Amino acid sequence: MLGMPGFTAYAGLLQIAEPTAGETLAVAAATGPVGAAVGQIAKILGCRTIGIAGGPRKVEHLQELGFDVALDHRASDLDGLLREAAPDGIDIYFENVGGAVWDAVLPLLNTYARVPVCGLAATYNSLDRLPGLTVPRLCSGPC
Repeated sequence: MLGMPGFTAYAGLLQIAEPTAGETLAVAAATGPVGAAVGQIAKILGCRTIGIAGGPRKVEHLQELGFDVALDHRASDLDGLLREAAPDGIDIYFENVGGAVWDAVLPLLNTYARVPVCGLAATYNSLDRLPGLTVPRLCSGPC
């Protein structure tokens, strides 16, 4: 907790997302060191927490960690389960994964939602160009 994962969770959540009590936070890879810390810090601050992880054992661990809702990203209806878990939308999404989890979260983000991007693990080994993740060039020639 005092090393890089804890600092990443602390800085990403408190310095970038600036959560307030009563907000809904979702975090992907929520059983990993960063995601677990994000969820627990958010819970201490009074947020409603939705943890997303892969597999029944990890979902059970999310419940042990105190997340309000624990979802399996492998569920056949992740979109529907997430909509049910966040009927008033999502105020903060701590992004660790990208891919299908991001696709399920994106339509549920509230106006002025904050999305600290820690990683995009689902795309790390992709050899294809990733749609929507290209940053436009702001200058011609070398910048």
